[in-house]
Amino acid sequence: MKKTLAVFLITLTLIQGTVLLVEARPRPVPPFDFRPRFNETDPSTLRLFEQRIEMYVFARVIISSINILLYAYIAFFYISLYRENKSKFSLSLVGLTVVLLTYSLSSNPFIVQLLWRPDPIWLGVFNFIPDLFATVAAFILIFLSKT
Repeated sequence: MKKTLAVFLITLTLIQGTVLLVEARPRPVPPFDFRPRFNETDPSTLRLFEQRIEMYVFARVIISSINILLYAYIAFFYISLYRENKSKFSLSLVGLTVVLLTYSLSSNPFIVQLLWRPDPIWLGVFNFIPDLFATVAAFILIFLSKT
């Protein structure tokens, strides 16, 4: 009885998967065409894009501000821990926390606009800097896993 139910469920799942594959349609644009086509977009859709971008930037400001506070607290804690025991592991934790704090500072759109570029179009060279700090943090984590 259990084998029959299992075979039935597997068959039903395969049929559903086949139907979903048949219904799937390829995209009309090439998969590596990431350029937005704003000149081909109607004004109502552009307003929707504007609202979504505004909401995204506002959420990034809030989340990265919270992260700045959290990483500052953690950095203070790890610095005091390093002062007590002077171990390499504690020093690595301080370095990791400082890198993550710098990541949060450089990923906050308000701080980027305030410090580096006064114009509202700040999607320039500073857009990839937070990713560089995340890469440094990953290297520190690899170093910590080796010790």
